[in-house]
Amino acid sequence: FTMRNEQLSFERLSAVRRNVIFVRHGESEANVSGLLSNDPRLTQRGEVQALNAGKHLYLYGYSPRILIHTELIRTKETANIIKTNYFPEAKLQAFEEFQ
Repeated sequence: FTMRNEQLSFERLSAVRRNVIFVRHGESEANVSGLLSNDPRLTQRGEVQALNAGKHLYLYGYSPRILIHTELIRTKETANIIKTNYFPEAKLQAFEEFQ
């Protein structure tokens, strides 16, 4: 490679750089009760928290193509709220290894 080719390669790498952003699920029924539960749903407050997380991502200019979540209900609900309200074009994808 010449210096010019190396520079072009670096520019191509920069152009395909991706961000990974982690969002914790909203408050769940287990958070409120203090009891351990295998797969609790979001509370109303948790739904609002998920909505606010999506709003912040949107306002900061993020435009995710994929929203990855685990198979747990609370994470699916959080991802779906964010997708439905702010990123309807994004794909929802379960990632089973996170459980």
